[in-house]
Amino acid sequence: MIVADNVSKHFGLMAAVENVSFEVKAGEIMVLLGTSGCGKTTTLKMLNRLIDATSGTITIDGRDIRTRNREELRRSIGYVSQHHGLFPHYTVAENIGIVPGLAGWNKAETARKTGHWLEQLRLPSDMYGSKYPDELSGGQKQRVALARALVAEPPLLLMDEPFGALDPVTRIAVRNEFLAIQQVKSKTIVLVTHDIQEAFALGNTICLMHEGRIVQAGSAHDLMFDPANAFVANFFDHQRYMLELSALSLRDIWQQLPPGEGSTTSKLSIASSLWDALDVLSGRESAAVQVADPAGKDVRGLTFSHILEAYSRIKNEY
Repeated sequence: MIVADNVSKHFGLMAAVENVSFEVKAGEIMVLLGTSGCGKTTTLKMLNRLIDATSGTITIDGRDIRTRNREELRRSIGYVSQHHGLFPHYTVAENIGIVPGLAGWNKAETARKTGHWLEQLRLPSDMYGSKYPDELSGGQKQRVALARALVAEPPLLLMDEPFGALDPVTRIAVRNEFLAIQQVKSKTIVLVTHDIQEAFALGNTICLMHEGRIVQAGSAHDLMFDPANAFVANFFDHQRYMLELSALSLRDIWQQLPPGEGSTTSKLSIASSLWDALDVLSGRESAAVQVADPAGKDVRGLTFSHILEAYSRIKNEY
């Protein structure tokens, strides 16, 4: 869907982004991760020409974005920023209806789609549609911003620290609600974050950036257990134990688990991380939980010991 080939952006003599290349397949979530000033937001903004690249090529669906009208390109891509970007003098419904209005939708269709996305994001239109942004909480404002990005149902979403301005509890809640929406699961998403846990939770591919370059791109497992260099290894050191457990899933230890035992009710799937599994086990009276494969036919038992033994074994392999 997206191919960036040796893309650079210079501001005068300063190189904000230097020779960045990556590919994002349809339906994937790619996360741009790194410290402040590493070039991740500049990279994101070049994808919809909010910033034009100095050199290199970006194609979306095989078409060079430089051949497309800027406004038409941006209307075809959903965009969410950290600080919601709502117009304070517009109601919630009016904010969401901006893109449909630019696209020439009629009022009835705009109202229908606006109501649909407000419902999806737990903001019933009869309660919130006529409110103004200053009447909303931070989490509600960000939900409206998400609805505005989704209302025209673009196949591609660009998200710049979309949950970063929220407190930790609200941040996780809004993020999980967003990812649970069925229509979102088929979208291609490029997301900027400085939050490593968020990157691991969301990204199919994580591009770790430093000084305008991609130092390593891969899965969370790749970055944690096969770092490209010392910078990558050191970047994760302060949270290494938790991040390594987050990078491993129950799928990685599935063959070592015994037949199901313990509680018959499980909050875990085979895709759950070992960190999530520890969290679930710590809140249960039973010493074990059952985990089923996607088809629900193969059920295995899981205990603290299984997790710790598997983690130790995997660490010894690297």
